[in-house]
Amino acid sequence: MFALIRGKGGICWSTSQPKPHLKKGFVLLRVRGTSFNPVDYKIPKLLAGQVVGMDVAGVVEEVGPGVTSLKIGDEVFGTTMGGSGGFAEFSLAKASNLGRKPPGVSWATAAALPVAWVTGLQALRDHSKMQSGDKVLVIGASGGTGLAGLQLAKALGASEVVAVCSGANSDLCTKHGADRIIDYTVDLAGGRKLVDIVGEGYFDVVYDCATNSGGGENYKNQGLAVLKKGKIMTAINGSLGHWIRLFCGCLKRQHRLFLADVNTADLEFVANLNLPLHFADGFDGVPLTEENVMRGLELIKSRRARGKVAFTVQALTGQ
Repeated sequence: MFALIRGKGGICWSTSQPKPHLKKGFVLLRVRGTSFNPVDYKIPKLLAGQVVGMDVAGVVEEVGPGVTSLKIGDEVFGTTMGGSGGFAEFSLAKASNLGRKPPGVSWATAAALPVAWVTGLQALRDHSKMQSGDKVLVIGASGGTGLAGLQLAKALGASEVVAVCSGANSDLCTKHGADRIIDYTVDLAGGRKLVDIVGEGYFDVVYDCATNSGGGENYKNQGLAVLKKGKIMTAINGSLGHWIRLFCGCLKRQHRLFLADVNTADLEFVANLNLPLHFADGFDGVPLTEENVMRGLELIKSRRARGKVAFTVQALTGQ
């Protein structure tokens, strides 16, 4: 089968990748959609497997032993953790990491939701304990995960959503839920900090999608300074030291890193919100071909993708 793989020289396209073998608790999917997340090119083969891609949407082709929640022909979406990546003709996914695709939701949209939107949901609802009426700050708001955070904060009842992004992306963030923009290229220039703009303890929730994302950003101390006492700042990236402290239980109480638990209930919750997704220009479900995938990979690596980079696979005749 065709697939995007982690090869000896880096990520490359293959037309001779073996079809994944079915195993207990998993289903084999004929892939209809997939999308990039920055983690796809950052984590090694040893941890993530040979085939690239955590996000996937497709049709159940085979059902493994022990699976009772899905059947052949079901249209689903979710993640491939522990299975075989989504950038391929066929993918292997754990049944508990999949949800049913709602009717009317496109394959590109379904494939763009899992990691970014479930991560955002769990960051706000579960880890930061967001309540209706809270004031929410989203740092790094114009990427896929940041835009998801803006939309979800609004959907969960935030009274004010503030986005940290560049001025060039202010309209995009406003369109997706930001009530106010902090332009880091202007407002945070010359040594100014977030606390100089909003004051101490202004926010109930700080969701950091920028720190340690690859460009040298570090908003940890700034975020904590504008967070109310007793509240929690949640980040999706951290240094190696931060991750070690996480697994040792040694992080500060107000600062939390986490790995999303992508599950059926949360997948179906975010899909049924019917939020308008924003795709990077030219990547709103383009065909999954070598040329398109390599262009998309370079865009993700550039850290200038405004929205999700998603692909679709044409259905076979009669499917």
